[in-house]
Amino acid sequence: MEWVGEWIRNLAFYFIFLSAVMNFLPGGEEKKYIRFFMGMLLILLVLRPVLSFRGAGDFLENSVLAESVSQDYREMLREGESMELLGETYVKDACERELAGQVRHLAEGLGYCVLQCQAEFFGGEELELKEIRLTLENAESAPQDNGEAIKNQLMEVYNIPEGNINISIQG
Repeated sequence: MEWVGEWIRNLAFYFIFLSAVMNFLPGGEEKKYIRFFMGMLLILLVLRPVLSFRGAGDFLENSVLAESVSQDYREMLREGESMELLGETYVKDACERELAGQVRHLAEGLGYCVLQCQAEFFGGEELELKEIRLTLENAESAPQDNGEAIKNQLMEVYNIPEGNINISIQG
């Protein structure tokens, strides 16, 4: 009979707590979520004596906790994988931007007028240069060698095959 007194005490505490929470909260969208959560808690509170007779109370608490921990662990693994992929993408993109800036600076130093410059790396664990694409303007002050000087400089500096350097001249 002691369980009945404890059960009634728990229900009374629940309703007092619910009243206090609902009175202290300002009206709005969050009230329906709190009512939903408190309703779930009330269901567990009402069913606890029934479940404790069959030893299901400990099973219920342990299975809910185990599932919660399992879900948190799976979510953490997913977030870790996505953060790792984001980190690799971030580094690759930053290297591509930096290399494009270096190539632009090198081309302008040789007298070319650069309209667009892109550098691309292969995917994978090591950053390996895949391709450099340059769009040059055919200005009067630019060297008239169809980009051969910059192509030779890029092959020498970045150790990239000639076929992986694409230069187009506009104008």
